[in-house]
Amino acid sequence: MDNAQEKQQQQPNATRRSSVSSEDSVSVDGAVTGEFTDRSGDDAAAVVQLGFAEQVEEDERDEAFGHEAFPSKIGGRPTWLNPTKPLPAERVLCGVCKDPMTFLLQLYAPEDQPAEAFHRTIYMYCCPKGACHQASWRDCFRVLRSQLPRDNPDDEEEEEEDDAPIWQLSCTPGVVCAVCGLHGSKQCSRCRGVFYCSRTHQILDWTVGGHREACGKASILPEMAASMAARRDRCLFAEREIVSEPEGEGEQAVRTDALEIPHRMAETYAKQDKEALEEEYEDTEVHVDDAFLAFQQRIARYPDQVIRYARVDYTKQPSRPLWVSDLGLPSMAEDITPCSYCGAERTFEFQVLPQMLNFLRIDHAATDALDWGTLVVYTCTRNCHVPDESYMDELVWRQEFSRDGLQDRIAPSPAAAS
Repeated sequence: MDNAQEKQQQQPNATRRSSVSSEDSVSVDGAVTGEFTDRSGDDAAAVVQLGFAEQVEEDERDEAFGHEAFPSKIGGRPTWLNPTKPLPAERVLCGVCKDPMTFLLQLYAPEDQPAEAFHRTIYMYCCPKGACHQASWRDCFRVLRSQLPRDNPDDEEEEEEDDAPIWQLSCTPGVVCAVCGLHGSKQCSRCRGVFYCSRTHQILDWTVGGHREACGKASILPEMAASMAARRDRCLFAEREIVSEPEGEGEQAVRTDALEIPHRMAETYAKQDKEALEEEYEDTEVHVDDAFLAFQQRIARYPDQVIRYARVDYTKQPSRPLWVSDLGLPSMAEDITPCSYCGAERTFEFQVLPQMLNFLRIDHAATDALDWGTLVVYTCTRNCHVPDESYMDELVWRQEFSRDGLQDRIAPSPAAAS
């Protein structure tokens, strides 16, 4: 049994609630796993895995997002692959405003090689302030890779009566920020009972999160605790589980009337193919962005996808992202630099689509709202292991829609603007 298949059986069965057609993407009971990589066969390795945002019921959150679940998720607080070493805020400070960035997503994407990558999660952080992105988008994102070997002292395997393997945390988790889940290096000087990653989040919790009312109290009522939790959650991107399935050829895919990309395209265009768009825009003498048309046509097969994962075996030619424009492409020599730790090539692993913006709980009507065309993540091909380093920096490239890609020529749909 290979790495991917074995870890699928280790996953809790409740992690996914929708079935797919590929056996390689399901656990023993038919539920989709949270794992994006699949090394079970040559053909499977080249298949693009699509990620979809799914709401998790409140009573299922602990199981779905716990350490033992190896989750893939959007927003909320991160689930650390190594709970004893939460990420320090200094690693994810916005280069413009200097505040801690907000957790955007994590993908559980284990690899067969090397042994240190048996468990592997990619974390992505983003400054939520659109003004910072307008000033310098390169300083507003951070991507980090975390890995653990199979023989991880922080986990121990136990057997239930049905002999199904489960994972139990056998370590003491590190102290984390009450607001965001980063390493809690600071402490409330008054009550000494709450920790924060930064002075910024300590003030935020005091003024918005409700700690002002709770500080120093021996106990608080459940209603107050729930209110504080909800207020703290509002400081973060909305939390969703990422469920995955392989991309098909589109024969069974249902094309909807709306491709909801905020500020980008009206729903009447989401179901049009390339020929129809070209014919229409010939009449208005507007240049057609071929990459945008190809993007629109491909995405329309599964309009609600938020992630496209396409990492391939290292013996194969790297996959290419689905670009949203002919413009704003990175230079592989200058922009996609080799791994800063081992010098190996970085290649495309996955991309974040603009549809994800619909799930983040942001104000799309604001003039400086957070926005992107696509976020393309490149990672070390060697999955290099760095002693005493729990988080390795990787690269992200942001591409925006071009004007020829209908950026400002089509009004947003009512659904996207609401």
